[in-house]
Amino acid sequence: MSYILGASKSKIYNDTTSHRLSELLGIEFRNTLKNVKGGDVLVRYGVSAYPLRDYHFTIVLNNSQSIVNASNKYMSLVIMKEHKVPIPEFYTKQQLTTKCLPVLRRLNYHTRGRDIIKVTRINNVREGDFYTEFIEGEEEYRIHIFKGEIIRVQKKVDTTPNKPRRYIRSFENGYELRDNFENNYTITEACAKIALKAVKSLGLDFGAVDILISNKGKPIVLEVNTAPRLNMFGRQLYTLYIAHVIGKEIDLLQLSRLRLNKHASKLVPVYRDIIKIGRE
Repeated sequence: MSYILGASKSKIYNDTTSHRLSELLGIEFRNTLKNVKGGDVLVRYGVSAYPLRDYHFTIVLNNSQSIVNASNKYMSLVIMKEHKVPIPEFYTKQQLTTKCLPVLRRLNYHTRGRDIIKVTRINNVREGDFYTEFIEGEEEYRIHIFKGEIIRVQKKVDTTPNKPRRYIRSFENGYELRDNFENNYTITEACAKIALKAVKSLGLDFGAVDILISNKGKPIVLEVNTAPRLNMFGRQLYTLYIAHVIGKEIDLLQLSRLRLNKHASKLVPVYRDIIKIGRE
């Protein structure tokens, strides 16, 4: 048996990405492994529960420990720093001084940046698990990595340009991820290189890396997502790659929305013709 383990629902939508991926892949969706002893394939989509089950599957994509590494935001920064991935400076409350300000108050676990609060005064520090350097940036990208390949590059685009700029580039703040954007290939290539390094350092098979371009033009990894929300194209793209790794045949007629993402690095040859077929 093959399974994809993910959240069955979220606060903003009921039909989750992991559930839709299971339908496209034709494998069983589970939100728990309580009654599952093992099987052929386990795809963990952001869920690290039941870590010992990993040893009872032939193929595991994103093992439990790798998801723990990425999901605990403080731990992920520690690990990436050890591997020389460019990240913001980070501090405990005891380490904070006026020289560190401004900083962003962070929690170890969060979704969609809801925990992030800007701190500008040392006597007004909101309690948090840790604090990261506040970096002024002009652009933010999301780069999807799968098994050491760059499969998608997106840019966070402000859909409300007349409103004040917000340092948290989230859907709730009026930003959306786009595949088609004015591309600076020098920046994109620099982002791609560190995205690959970030995912590898955390031990992940796949992940979506958020990268900020500072005002000085330096790419900085903000975090790595192990359960990114995907639109139809993204779901079909992930389905294609997962199916190839687990040796499952997919009806290409299901993947009619697939298209070559011209802003990503070139896909490996086995996928180029498949994507062309999917576009016909």
